[in-house]
Amino acid sequence: MRKGTVRKGHAYHTDGLNTVGIVLGVASVGFILYNVLSLLFS
Repeated sequence: MRKGTVRKGHAYHTDGLNTVGIVLGVASVGFILYNVLSLLFS
């Protein structure tokens, strides 16, 4: 029982890190695209 609980918590923690990574990745790409477009259309 104890191992299952720990494993479940670890999986949840990993999912949270993956979600944060995806959000940061999308934000970084969007920020770069925004800067490129701003330079092109300035």
